[in-house]
Amino acid sequence: MERLFDNVILLYLNKNIDPLNNLFFKKINCLKERKVKLHLFVLSNITDEHIKPIINKCDNLTVHKIEENNITNFRFNITNAALSPYFRENDKLVKIDSGFRSSYEISINDFFIIKAYEEGIWVIKNEKNFKEWLQIDEIYMDRPDSPIKDKIIYGQIEYPVIKLNHPLKVHLGYGSRLFARSVILNHDEVIIGRGAHIGCDCKLNVTSKFHLGNFSMISSNFIAIGQNHTLNNVVTYSLGRGPFGFLGKDCDPVATEGIWIGSDVWIGTRVIVLQNVKINHGAVVAAGSVVTKDVAPYSIVAGNPAREIKKRFPPKTIDFLLELKWWEWSSKKIFEHRRFFLNNLSNKNVEEIKELLKRI
Repeated sequence: MERLFDNVILLYLNKNIDPLNNLFFKKINCLKERKVKLHLFVLSNITDEHIKPIINKCDNLTVHKIEENNITNFRFNITNAALSPYFRENDKLVKIDSGFRSSYEISINDFFIIKAYEEGIWVIKNEKNFKEWLQIDEIYMDRPDSPIKDKIIYGQIEYPVIKLNHPLKVHLGYGSRLFARSVILNHDEVIIGRGAHIGCDCKLNVTSKFHLGNFSMISSNFIAIGQNHTLNNVVTYSLGRGPFGFLGKDCDPVATEGIWIGSDVWIGTRVIVLQNVKINHGAVVAAGSVVTKDVAPYSIVAGNPAREIKKRFPPKTIDFLLELKWWEWSSKKIFEHRRFFLNNLSNKNVEEIKELLKRI
């Protein structure tokens, strides 16, 4: 397959359904506005007769056939892409025999999402994602010194993903990355914010929502525990699965309120964050800490259980930075103010910081 450097939308095609009539493509003119070349990936058992009506609706469409018996070896060779698989109840399963991803069976749609995440492709799973994709404009990407001049990596989970329970519920922000050997045992949404990074060998064991804000960084061997085992039954063991499934879900772990980590947060290696915890913007969590309660904005905490050591900045500076919310700036604005981020603010008051912001 030749390398493609244009905007791409990948569709897994159910031969009984026209994918262009689904939620994202009711207005085909949206694609024309972006001057998108559309690439349709279909299984080889889909006939040309089924594809013809779709081809007739698009001016710039290329169809790629994928052999179903070789689906597990398929790798995308595309950049600047958006994936919109079409979901169906009778989706076939893919068996992974190599041992990675726990050798469990997953749907083809989930498989495509994981593959797309590994390749850094933009994954569109709802109307909000689609509108965001239509609006993105990284104005500096064509500059000679741009790090994304030849390839746009939207967000990426590096190979290998050991396990990912519900790919449909995992949302990667622009420029976000989970490094190798990720284990995501999620039942609810996992949101990794724009520019956020999570290190190698992380484990998110979360029954409820997990949120990591923009431009936050988490080091290796991070563990988020977003569930509780019941303490009121005869046993604490989760018996409601496998050969003991007859006991039902009443024995399963108890859902919690989730874990919320703000933007511009730094978390060191081997940190454990427990359920119902909120780590606010700008906080720092020292290596080896166990976070059992909320962490205040721009505070530094350490220990087991983690306790506040000091604040990163004086109160007035913290208030100013929380109001500034630089992590919500556009990429263009961050690029224009790139020198500002290299300044040491520890010995500067708010007025001096404002002066630094003017020097772009």
